Amino acid sequence: MKIGIVGSGMIVRFVLEHVWNMFEHIEAAAIWCREIDKEDAEAIAVDCRIEKVYVDYEAFLKDDSFDFVYIGLVNSLHYIYSMRALQAGKSVICEKPFTSTAGQAKELLKVAK
Repeated sequence: MKIGIVGSGMIVRFVLEHVWNMFEHIEAAAIWCREIDKEDAEAIAVDCRIEKVYVDYEAFLKDDSFDFVYIGLVNSLHYIYSMRALQAGKSVICEKPFTSTAGQAKELLKVAK
């Protein structure tokens, strides 16, 4: 399974180094971050053998080298970045809490279906 990573913070590095390395069938194909965090994302990419680093979320979502998107952002951004990924046809793996409200969760479920 190839995934695209959204975020470049501590949780992303932890998940890549300690969780997904236990599973040989999961590979990170790309990572997206804000322009201001590009240096951090590039370091993660080198350490975790990720080929592509994006600062444009739309370009990241158009990348067909992965089908799943892992959302590793601050809680307040989970909904919008998950929704955009789902609308782009990607499956989403998101840190908890998945959304801030039950209504947002229902909207994401509707789009995912």
